[in-house]
Amino acid sequence: GRFDRQIMVANPDIKGREAILGIHIRNNGVPCDASVSVNVLARGTPGFSGADLVGIVEAACDYAIEESLDGENVVPIKQKHLNEATKEKKPTTLEWLSQARNYAKYSNEGGLYDDVTAFLDKHSK
Repeated sequence: GRFDRQIMVANPDIKGREAILGIHIRNNGVPCDASVSVNVLARGTPGFSGADLVGIVEAACDYAIEESLDGENVVPIKQKHLNEATKEKKPTTLEWLSQARNYAKYSNEGGLYDDVTAFLDKHSK
């Protein structure tokens, strides 16, 4: 069927990104180096969705696995793996927000996009 309501779910703020990253790095049984800073990673990923953050962790796992295969020991995820994954990944929400800006500006019949407009007004540069 069709949905007659749309709900704006904003990207997580820094505390939300810390929580998401903490769950997927520290609480999922992923071998992790003690030097990994979830806070540093969260500060460096504004505009990333929860799914984008999970993608960064998964890519960092892949880098650690590759490094483990090259050596003789299991290599835990290190900050360098997360930094490398963050450089490769881009926030997927930016394109959507760009399109949403146009919808909110030109097609906001009945206030359908008021939440999007408010979000964009608050977070626009």
